[in-house]
Amino acid sequence: MRSEPPVFCGWIPAVSGRLSFSVFGQSEHPTKSISAHAADRTRRYLVVYQRRITADAVVPLKSLLLPALHLDGDFIFLFLASTDDGRLKQEFLRGRAFIFRRRSGWTMIKREIRKYRDYLNEFRFSRDEKVTDFAKEKHEYFMNECTRFCVFCVDVSIRRTGTTEIFPVIEHDGYHDAPNLPCDSKEREHILYILSAQIFYFLKDIGHRHQNHDPTTDTVVDLYTKGDNIEWRMSSLYNIYRKVI
Repeated sequence: MRSEPPVFCGWIPAVSGRLSFSVFGQSEHPTKSISAHAADRTRRYLVVYQRRITADAVVPLKSLLLPALHLDGDFIFLFLASTDDGRLKQEFLRGRAFIFRRRSGWTMIKREIRKYRDYLNEFRFSRDEKVTDFAKEKHEYFMNECTRFCVFCVDVSIRRTGTTEIFPVIEHDGYHDAPNLPCDSKEREHILYILSAQIFYFLKDIGHRHQNHDPTTDTVVDLYTKGDNIEWRMSSLYNIYRKVI
């Protein structure tokens, strides 16, 4: 019997101490990202995608297991998300992030994603139309469709403070060339961590500006397996202090 997939945590830095979801998705590293937003006073929907070649990623896919799983090469990373509409107005950005093979699963969905991007750009805030009525149905549809054609995906929760939780989604069929994860629990967690870390660095690149550092050396803040809520935060602070000192 397989154990439950691990949950990973990390921190997306923000100079002001608070992430701006209105500019989430604007990045030039490692390639220019493409994004669209639709928002009113209570909620925001967004789509962001970016081409990323694993050899150029901040944290290279170094595992010896990954070539055997055909998980090295040219990929499209995609994030579909919306802010919450609970008591803390738009405090969280939640959604699903995907990895597609650029010449395989992405070809099955890219035209529709581009249409969805254009659709979100058409929204104009007014008293007569709520963004939830405008975008929710299509948002949920593309969450399901992208899950069908990706090679890997995770559920994501990002707080304005930058605290990020990543939940690997492993109980889905995926596209026909999606990898079969190892049965060995240690190898399995190793693969899940590296793939989740790739998505975390994608989210970090599209979620904050590289104002005081070269983006190619942005390795100070890492992804951790969630356990003790204090331990991973202390590890993040330690890495930052070590870099500064």
